[in-house]
Amino acid sequence: MCVIRAHQDHDYEPATFPDRGDKEKFLETVNTFKIDNDKELHLLKGTFRSELINTVTDKLKEKKAFEEWKEIVLSAIRS
Repeated sequence: MCVIRAHQDHDYEPATFPDRGDKEKFLETVNTFKIDNDKELHLLKGTFRSELINTVTDKLKEKKAFEEWKEIVLSAIRS
């Protein structure tokens, strides 16, 4: 019988707890999952950084090429 007064007509089930081996397997799975996610996140950050650096480098090259073109055009106009 249930020990709660309002539940006197209920039967109770004894609480069961997972054994130590199951707990350790579960924690190992969780830790492995975290490690895998951390590795993937690190790889994605590295890829993002390299893409960002490449984009900035390309834009700077374009700007430099435009500045050189502008100087050529201005010198042609002046002469």
